[in-house]
Amino acid sequence: MLADYLLRIKAWVGERREDVLVAAIIVTVATGSFGLGRLSVVWMPQRPIEVIAPDGSATIEARALQPPVSAGADKGINQAAAISGGAASGGSLVASKSGSAYHLLNCPGAKQIKEENKVYFATEADAKAAGYRPAGNCPGLR
Repeated sequence: MLADYLLRIKAWVGERREDVLVAAIIVTVATGSFGLGRLSVVWMPQRPIEVIAPDGSATIEARALQPPVSAGADKGINQAAAISGGAASGGSLVASKSGSAYHLLNCPGAKQIKEENKVYFATEADAKAAGYRPAGNCPGLR
């Protein structure tokens, strides 16, 4: 029974040898192209995100734009290091007032924080000093 199927397949391939060869070449080229494309993304160098002030300096002084909130005071947030109000203020990291982790602005976790609950930080050191830890689901954080 199995031998009959193998003979039929062998006869079918023998009749259509050129078509099978073209199909095999197409599949091989497609697989190779996909693999090379994936490798090029893996080997791409990752550069850290830099926030540059309009005057050209690489550091931005962090300051509070809103009065301290009681939830933030309970967590021991250093309001001089925290920036509340938006990415335009110069913060490259964001955390929730009631949370315990900080995120990069483009991380999925940062997008789920309500705007009124966001606390911005200029550096990771500022966020850690305020009692926050790096988010585990945010690539690019140490």
